[in-house]
Amino acid sequence: METISIAAALRRAKRIKGQIAEHTTRATAAALYVEGKEPAFTFSTSVESRKALVKELLHIEVAVADANAKGTLSSGSVLHAIRRLAELKSEMAFYRALPVRAKEHDVEIEKERDYDTAIEKYVMVEKKTVHISAITQAKRASIVEALQLDFEKLNQELESFNHKTTVSV
Repeated sequence: METISIAAALRRAKRIKGQIAEHTTRATAAALYVEGKEPAFTFSTSVESRKALVKELLHIEVAVADANAKGTLSSGSVLHAIRRLAELKSEMAFYRALPVRAKEHDVEIEKERDYDTAIEKYVMVEKKTVHISAITQAKRASIVEALQLDFEKLNQELESFNHKTTVSV
């Protein structure tokens, strides 16, 4: 067992997740094959490698979770900070996805051909569409910017904790 920073443990966990995905792909490909066309990797070897990696990942994730549960930041608990970061990401995505206009009240005028039955010929008519924007592009941008600043500040504090705090893996 070795002692490493949470940041290093998270990097290792990410690498292991990639390896698990690779062994899952290999096992899936080897689960069923045509006789005489053996796959490059055997099913049993891929499954055993995958099991070992899952066990290692679980150990790392539990160690990190334990350290996070005990940890505190100036803004509160580490667990609260982690959840708050996820919510800030979600809020930014929500605002970025909103359909908005530059102005609160925007009039769009289009000219189109329409058949006038009274005079029996096509005429050009103006079609007026009024768009009401509950939030303008500028307001949305300022909200997203404020959320981004909150995210960066909290993330910096959490990253500092992750580099200073160690776990046994």
